[in-house]
Amino acid sequence: MPAPVVLQSATAGLKTIELAWTPSAMPGFATNLVYRSTDATVDLGDTLIGAFTDPNVTNLTDAGRSIGATYWYRVYTVNTNGTYTPSNDRSATTVPIAYPFTDGMETAANWDATGSWGVSSNSPHGGGACLTDSPAGDYSNSSDTYILTAVSLVGSTWPVLRFWDKCSIATPDWGWVEVSSDGSGWTRVYGINGVVGGWTERRIDLSPWRQQPNLRIRFRMWTDGGGTADGW
Repeated sequence: MPAPVVLQSATAGLKTIELAWTPSAMPGFATNLVYRSTDATVDLGDTLIGAFTDPNVTNLTDAGRSIGATYWYRVYTVNTNGTYTPSNDRSATTVPIAYPFTDGMETAANWDATGSWGVSSNSPHGGGACLTDSPAGDYSNSSDTYILTAVSLVGSTWPVLRFWDKCSIATPDWGWVEVSSDGSGWTRVYGINGVVGGWTERRIDLSPWRQQPNLRIRFRMWTDGGGTADGW
């Protein structure tokens, strides 16, 4: 019986995993099925992300992955008799952005976004755009949403997070900047509420996390069930 295909590599980006495998030499080849799992057991009950009837197609880009997450992959080769032959599995964890970096905040390309976070035409320097929790108007009640990215601070000595913001946030709602070295425990490094009518530059000292290889940074908006306003 011919050997199964070999999943050769899984190369991670911020939100992508690049996969490559060997061509199939199986007699009666029908298709290669590529599966993804969020745990170390990849089987046919997991998420099918690609089906290829050409045995010479040997790569796939799995886009839209979460920042700072680990994924496992396996290729199942199916012959014309309906026999499934699994490859080895590979895993990869999406990687943080290298330090230093600049983001104009005009798209969410470098961010995972929840809730209604998105692009607004408003910006601190005229023209362009920015990211906001409520681009279409007032924010929602009883919500807890964020945008999140991850940065490697390896090589830094005194890292500083700089951004411009303004807000109209009803009491007791809050906007926070939070950081985490593991994606689980979070430290608040900045908070804002009330009304800040003009764009103001903020500088947040991240030196306690210098040399951290995968620092998650999120802008989080928390609201209760009372009044709403234009947002952050």
